[in-house]
Amino acid sequence: MFIFRRLTLTVIVVALMTCMLITGCSTMGNDTSDINHIPINISFYDGPLSVLSKGSDNPDLQEHFEFVIPETPDGFEMVEKNEESLHLWMVYENSSGEPIIYEQSFIGDGCIDISLPQDGNVEVTEETINDRNAVIINESNQHYIIVEDGMNMFCVKGFCDLGILHDMIGKIIT
Repeated sequence: MFIFRRLTLTVIVVALMTCMLITGCSTMGNDTSDINHIPINISFYDGPLSVLSKGSDNPDLQEHFEFVIPETPDGFEMVEKNEESLHLWMVYENSSGEPIIYEQSFIGDGCIDISLPQDGNVEVTEETINDRNAVIINESNQHYIIVEDGMNMFCVKGFCDLGILHDMIGKIIT
């Protein structure tokens, strides 16, 4: 009888932990509107800024993945492009060699985790761009815009004017 109770308790604990993990990534930050939103989770820790996209392994969702190539901003040219199966990375530079980095990652039914340093040198704002969740980060004069479109995470970052990055993202998220 003791072994049965212990086994039952173990099964219940594992089931509860699984539910907590699943709901943590699939319901946190969900919007009740008819637009599918990917949860964007923000936390602070002792370390550098990091953006982690937790994508889906669901092949039915992955088959609809398409790369979205942004317009090249005025005064910049594309100098590097790297395509992987579910990830795109591009670098644009202006005549002074200042880069803008663009990334697209497939998320599907996953989530986005942003970890920010606790040192207080980071400004974070959340806004909506074309009905999509966006996080704007300024760290040591480098701007980041991270936005989702219901299936993908898009990130642009650079030391340029924030308006240039905002224009890039605004044309991607329609």
